Amino acid sequence: MRILFDTNVLIAGLISHGVCYDIIQYAIQNHEIITSQYIINEFREKLKSKFKFSEDDIDEAAESLFEKFNKHEIPNTEINIIFKDKDDIPILATAINAKCDYLITGDKDLIELAKINNCKIIKPADLWKIK
Repeated sequence: MRILFDTNVLIAGLISHGVCYDIIQYAIQNHEIITSQYIINEFREKLKSKFKFSEDDIDEAAESLFEKFNKHEIPNTEINIIFKDKDDIPILATAINAKCDYLITGDKDLIELAKINNCKIIKPADLWKIK
């Protein structure tokens, strides 16, 4: 399976050793994990602005996490997705362009979408139901 984690799940997995941490570790061992530069940048920015991580700690967290992921870039062509939160559009575009099977997120608006193209959008704990 190809899995894309939304930034909120990645940060939750880093901050606490709960469901998000467990599914990230499971997915790294058993599936292909996709990310993009957009997600990496958002991850770094949120660690700095919301959690006051130092640059060194951000570098260490990003390096140890993303080295296990396959980076997929969004083509420079116009992204033809309409969604109420424009910040989620690059994440949806990555899921589509990388042909992900699942987008795992805690974002209620994305979860309500349920599916985009062939990519199912699920909550973190729901990964255990399909593993």
